[in-house]
Amino acid sequence: MKLRQEITIALLLVIGLLLHYLTPPIFATVKPDLLLSMMFICILLFPTFKNTLLTAFLSGIFTALTTGMPGGQIPNFIEKFITAFIVLFIVYALGKLHNQIKLGIISLVGTAISGTVFLSLAAAFGAFKMAAFVPTFIAVVVPAAVLNFVVSYILYNVVLAAKKSTNVTF
Repeated sequence: MKLRQEITIALLLVIGLLLHYLTPPIFATVKPDLLLSMMFICILLFPTFKNTLLTAFLSGIFTALTTGMPGGQIPNFIEKFITAFIVLFIVYALGKLHNQIKLGIISLVGTAISGTVFLSLAAAFGAFKMAAFVPTFIAVVVPAAVLNFVVSYILYNVVLAAKKSTNVTF
């Protein structure tokens, strides 16, 4: 792992943290996790095991600190590791597809996986009633997936433009 990559990952995730923190709840205390967009971009830009581990760890800490769901800290932390490595597998499985296409797939699928794992873990830890899984999934995860799809494209193109204008190599 290179220091430049680690610093870039940290900076991108801090931007994602601000997005996550400033996003209002859309259903009770549950809000869409826009930090996922930056997590997906970090994994797409630096698709290695070590970088994904760092990305998952930082994302887990950040979302645990900013979650609005009572008892959602541990499920958030665990969910980021599961989601990050599934997304890394998807990035590898998609092979030589253009990164814009990969990003679209992983933003939709990754957000759905993230929401499913989070809600399941929250129910297992007693912070969430399993009977409310389907309504919460429809009310929060589906709109969050669409929102992350759009936000991911915008942020990815901003990151690429910043990379190009500063002549920085990752």
